[in-house]
Amino acid sequence: MGFAMIDYDTARFKSSLVAAAAGIEINTFRAYFKRGHFLMLGETEQLAASHGVAHMWSLRDALGFAIAGELIRVGVDAGKAFKAAMWGFAHVGSMQFDPPIPGMPPARQPGELWDAQQVGFTFMAFFPATGAVRVFPASNQIQIAEAIEDPETHKPSASVLLFLNDIETRVLEALGVDRNPPSTTGEPAILPPGRTACQHDGRPAKGARRG
Repeated sequence: MGFAMIDYDTARFKSSLVAAAAGIEINTFRAYFKRGHFLMLGETEQLAASHGVAHMWSLRDALGFAIAGELIRVGVDAGKAFKAAMWGFAHVGSMQFDPPIPGMPPARQPGELWDAQQVGFTFMAFFPATGAVRVFPASNQIQIAEAIEDPETHKPSASVLLFLNDIETRVLEALGVDRNPPSTTGEPAILPPGRTACQHDGRPAKGARRG
């Protein structure tokens, strides 16, 4: 029996579940749409009048909302947090160089993490001064230049640092998604309510600081 890949694309999660996974109260979640802070994405734009009510979201979307929630909780404007989360990580990946450039990490797909064992943990630095985002891998220690150099100005700047491996694990557990679902059909598995999903193998060492 093999393992199916996680389905990041199928819209199958209700707004109430996604909001809870993001740590955002459902009425606040809906209000962000009504005020224009959060936006519908892709083919869902025609459903904007629903303000996210009775709308289904993909895992990629859910991860983006969770990151936005983390930024909002540290004081980032909701609109800026949404843009940073969705277009800095959830719906944008990293470049693939051909041929590969020594020292550069492999390509990262939108909304996905780098392999924790082969590449390193995945971090996101958000720069409030410009709204810029930098997503980068780090193994035993954070590369300081990646965490403090604003990609817009190329100068050191204050940043908000998020540990995305931890955020992803919490979202998968909240949504009941198994990281390595056994499957013979290739279909991703969704766990029944109350069952805990598998932990991501990328956890920081004991005592490591969380973003």
